[in-house]
Amino acid sequence: MGEFEAIGDAVTGGIIGRAVEPKAGESADGHTHETNCLNCGAALAGPYCHECGQHAHVHRTLSAFFHDFLHGVLHFEGKIWRTLPLLVWKPGLLTRAYIDGQRARFLSPVALFLFGVFLTFAVMGLAGALKAPNFKNGNAQIETLNARALKDRNIKPETLDLETTGLVSWVREPLEKARQNPELLFYKLKTNAYKFSWALIPISVAFVWLLFPFSRRFRLYDHAVFVTYSLCFMMLLLAAATLIGFVASPIASLAWLVPPLHMYRQLRGAYGVGRWGGIWRAAALSIFAFIAVSLFISLLVGIGEFD
Repeated sequence: MGEFEAIGDAVTGGIIGRAVEPKAGESADGHTHETNCLNCGAALAGPYCHECGQHAHVHRTLSAFFHDFLHGVLHFEGKIWRTLPLLVWKPGLLTRAYIDGQRARFLSPVALFLFGVFLTFAVMGLAGALKAPNFKNGNAQIETLNARALKDRNIKPETLDLETTGLVSWVREPLEKARQNPELLFYKLKTNAYKFSWALIPISVAFVWLLFPFSRRFRLYDHAVFVTYSLCFMMLLLAAATLIGFVASPIASLAWLVPPLHMYRQLRGAYGVGRWGGIWRAAALSIFAFIAVSLFISLLVGIGEFD
């Protein structure tokens, strides 16, 4: 049943992504042809009603229904084929074009992000990538991590008191819960990652702002578009690498080399920085990305605790 749920997640993601995406410049094959808007009755003079904005022609055939279904879920036509090549090879150009107002030509970062989230989790679900680890030796693992926590704080075990014990409770309690019911914990982590993936955007925007502090040219909106498109690419890369890993693990492992290069190209195209400016910012952004993901995982762990 998990495989069917994963596929359903991908379909749902496409539908949601489609729901928030404007339908500018798209065809209406398989639809009826009306002279007046079926919603408000205004005379039609184009593909959309100038009074209420509804599409001029509505579908009334089964073939048109499935055409709209495929078009809505997978976005076979138009924008997807203009967006994905730029996202992969010229992400900076895509980011700058969208910021500058070219909205009808490309998928919005929000629509692509929503679809990417569902697609990534669907692929990872099919691949079994979110299975809980082995907790057979849970007690030994707990004691080892507690010992490391004590050592990091230069605390000798024989000097432990109630206050000191409280210092390492943050290590003991989550692991104890995981040992007792690892399946439930990791199910909650998976569910929370699925639900709160959007939190990566504001977390990451704060770090990108640090690359251009107090800039009057680049605003938070620019950073938000940059971050969202970047996250879209990283999720699609993860999904692709997961699938490739089934047949060629060595090739899939090379995916770790792609993000810094992609960040470099996106920084240069989106912000117009020079080669050196792109290099040091891409290096810093790689570190920031690791920190952002760590913060996100910490958030999930905090939300995922259960009684």
